[in-house]
Amino acid sequence: PDDQGTYTVRATNPVGSDETTCKLTIRPVASIDTRPFVQPEHFAQLELKAPPPTKEDMKQMEAPKVVVPLKGVQVNEGSPVLLQATIVGKPTPNFVWLKDGAPLAASNRLRTRYDIGTKQVLLQIDDVRPQDIGEYVVIATNPAGQDSTICSLNVLPDKTVVDERPFVPQDKFRNLEAPEGKGPRRIEIIPGVDVQPFVSPEKFHKLDHVPPSERPERELAEPKRAPRVISPLTNCELEELMPVLLTTTIDAGVPMASFTWYKNNQPLLEGNRFTTKYDILTKVLTLQVLAARPDDQGTYTVRATNPSGTDETTAKLTIRPVASIDTRPFVQPEHFAQLEVKAPPPTKEDMEKMEPPKVIVPLKPIQVNEGSPILLQATITGKPRPKFVWLKDNVPLAASNRLRTRYDIGTKQVLLQIDDVRPQDTGDYHVIATNPAGEDSTICSVNVIPDKTVVDERPFVPQDKFRNLEHPEGKGRRPLEIIPGVDIQPFVSPEKFLKLDHVP
Repeated sequence: PDDQGTYTVRATNPVGSDETTCKLTIRPVASIDTRPFVQPEHFAQLELKAPPPTKEDMKQMEAPKVVVPLKGVQVNEGSPVLLQATIVGKPTPNFVWLKDGAPLAASNRLRTRYDIGTKQVLLQIDDVRPQDIGEYVVIATNPAGQDSTICSLNVLPDKTVVDERPFVPQDKFRNLEAPEGKGPRRIEIIPGVDVQPFVSPEKFHKLDHVPPSERPERELAEPKRAPRVISPLTNCELEELMPVLLTTTIDAGVPMASFTWYKNNQPLLEGNRFTTKYDILTKVLTLQVLAARPDDQGTYTVRATNPSGTDETTAKLTIRPVASIDTRPFVQPEHFAQLEVKAPPPTKEDMEKMEPPKVIVPLKPIQVNEGSPILLQATITGKPRPKFVWLKDNVPLAASNRLRTRYDIGTKQVLLQIDDVRPQDTGDYHVIATNPAGEDSTICSVNVIPDKTVVDERPFVPQDKFRNLEHPEGKGRRPLEIIPGVDIQPFVSPEKFLKLDHVP
């Protein structure tokens, strides 16, 4: 988005110049496709029908509450930033992010999410820039109320460091060109352009003849020193897909050291997810890993080396895998155990209202070809709703990703679907329905016809045609004789091939 603006190209030569201008507009693309599958106006109709929350509902609700607020952050330009706060509320709040009082503009550098388990709301900014500086606010709202938290983000611009100190102080040049025995020459101010050299060309000829070993070192040359780790790497543990930032402070020494990163004692392979940077002013060395993966886990070492020596620091990176589906229960299983223990047995009145299972439409036998899908279905009623057990040849049906069972409450149909049937699926299938009032069952047979590959075994040439191939000329057909052993007599005599060889 910051590439947006007015672009001009100007062509110039000694005869004149010309130019042309255009505007470039960038439409931000959100990292998440927010286009709705269902148009919002359809939800508006549903919302009109939804009753307002009752007093009982309001009593069960909890207004959003900031448990851990956002914290101010100061980072170098180009680094990733993660703003996080812990906010609770029931029902789950809706979150809105603001920057300097305005809604946060969508960008592929920004990602927001809310972790239901840890109650953390997160804003991740990749590759921060000076225009990201400002105050960030997250507002959490639900029907019971709202709460918010604010923090400031400061981005330090990436300034190129240029050492502007002169190698030789300017006043030293005054003494270079003085007549021998007459002291320093007097400095005169002469109007115009001074073309007199500070050093006469003859002096450079003398320098050319001085061997390198005899040349004096510069007065301001820094003494050599080995690199030194000031602040070591620290161990890091975080969730999968989060950005990683390993930071250490190292004095690069003189001459400036080179840095090499290792993972599990092996040189770290460069990739578009790995970025390393050294700040000369602050002496901070960073390794950034975007969207951490479980295989990024390991021991990371950075080694600084120059001719005077080496130093290194090591840290462990631990990645907690995140399941693609959140399997954490909203209600702990032990609470259900208490409910089952406390559930009273059915009374006589309850038993009178019950109806034992009854098969209305039984299972029907079926015969299909191998590889086809089948659907076994029966209609069974009962109150309360029965529990169903499927058997094959009087053995509980083994679980398989080809089998699916379900019960449709509306039609009272119990179903067994088998995809891609095989010969081993042949047998008797039995479904048993039970409830506290009784049980009932139904049975059927399934027959799978194997898929036999059809091979045409008819010969291309009838066998008796070979009998006429080799018979003496003018003597009619050669009689067939049955000779024990192996027949080594050729179908075609070798002399026939000799004639072919002489044909041009």
